[in-house]
Formats: sequence, structure tokens, C-alpha cells
Amino acid sequence: MKTKHNQENGFIVGTLLVVILITTTLIMTVTSSSIGNFQSASKDQYRMSAQFAADAGLDYGIHALNLDENWVGTGGEVNFYTTTSGKSIRTTYTVTTDQQH
Repeated sequence: MKTKHNQENGFIVGTLLVVILITTTLIMTVTSSSIGNFQSASKDQYRMSAQFAADAGLDYGIHALNLDENWVGTGGEVNFYTTTSGKSIRTTYTVTTDQQH
């Protein structure tokens, strides 16, 4: 009887090790995939923010020209995104007009 009980304990330990290995592998796979997706989404957000900043600069230039046809341009730094760690991503734009009519 003792021998059969010892064999069952060994079977449970082996099964438990396999289950732990599979679970750990799945957790690592899901974590790696999540990190990759987050990085990809962050890059997309940066690209969209840059596009919005460029569009805003163009809109501002067109608006200024509509208000004053003698407007020759302006420029400045625009902070369009701040990360959770406090890093800012900035862009500088300059809008100028052609003085020749």
C-alpha cells in the first residue's frame, strides 16, 4: 500500500510542475504581447499628435490670413503631448506668407 501512495504523490508533483510551466508560459506570452501593443499604440498616438499640431499650425495661418491680409507669419513652440513620466514632446512651426502679390 505504501508504494502505491508514493507513486501517486510523484504523479501529482509532475502534473503540478507541467501546469505551472504552461501557466507561466501563457502569462509571459500575454505580457509580452501587451507590452508590444502598448508601444505600438504610443507611437501611433505620437504620430497623430504631430499631425494634429501640423494641421493646427496650418489652420492658424489660414485664419490669420483671413483676418489680416498683411500678416507675414509667426512661429513658436507647441507642447502637444506630455507623457505620464513628465516628458514633453514639442514641435516648432513657422507660418510665413509670400510678400509678392
